[in-house]
Amino acid sequence: MRYWDSLTNLVQFDGQTYMAPEFGKWGSYLYDQQYLEQQGFESPPDTWDEVLEQGEQLASDDKAGFAFTWSDKSVFTFKQFLYQAGGQLFNDSNEPTFVEEGVEVLEFFDQLRERNIIPDGMSSLGEGGIGDNFVAGQYATVESWTPLGSRAISEWEDGRLGSARPPKGPESRATFQDTNGISVSAFSERKDAAKEFARFMTTRSSSKNNMLVEGNPSVVPDVYEDDEIQAEYPSELLDDMRFNLENAQGENYMAQPQVDDYLNEQITQALLGNKEPRAALEDAYANIERLYQDIGLI
Repeated sequence: MRYWDSLTNLVQFDGQTYMAPEFGKWGSYLYDQQYLEQQGFESPPDTWDEVLEQGEQLASDDKAGFAFTWSDKSVFTFKQFLYQAGGQLFNDSNEPTFVEEGVEVLEFFDQLRERNIIPDGMSSLGEGGIGDNFVAGQYATVESWTPLGSRAISEWEDGRLGSARPPKGPESRATFQDTNGISVSAFSERKDAAKEFARFMTTRSSSKNNMLVEGNPSVVPDVYEDDEIQAEYPSELLDDMRFNLENAQGENYMAQPQVDDYLNEQITQALLGNKEPRAALEDAYANIERLYQDIGLI
């Protein structure tokens, strides 16, 4: 079975494969097509600048122009926009390399907040909150984790849900790539049964069923050509989901819990207005660099 390189890289380390992708977790750009048309827009924002320009016009007293997943996923969200800005967390020598492009990300977030495009209290919004509020009609557009598209299809009338590729940042439309993976523990007392389960959960048929039942994007490219899948989802949404599968970016890095804690601490301070974006990211850089030096990675 062929997976895209960006997805395969997430389940490998030092060239060795440790698990198989079960289903995809990457961003989807969704919008309320009826509302955008009522506001005079023929298409959704295509770039970060358009997210800001259109977002101001789309926002109202009871509707935000744009929203994104946040609570407990601050680093996920930061990485998604970091890749759109052309950055990454680390270079091939394990050196942190996120400050310059990261400043662009946090300044973009500041503009969203200062222009009243995103909802108040964005730091408390979680994936569930995003989905609930979007389906309830409180957001005009949203860059969120799947399977929100599947849920909106089931709860909205035909033709209301719009889907697009992620708005292009300074460098790309990349969305953050993550996956649930299946592996077998070295301590398993029933390795044969565990391997059989792992094989089943990562088959094409299982991936397709997950997409039909749970709405999670399939990690198997040809599932998007399946007749049942095409009957279930609008063609535009399938095209965008497949585009994200092919173009999403992700990276493995050591001591991820500690790294993410350092990033989250500083990103939150910047978004609360307690710290300038560059100062926050430089402090995160210094903490992560010291961590990697202590454990001998640089």
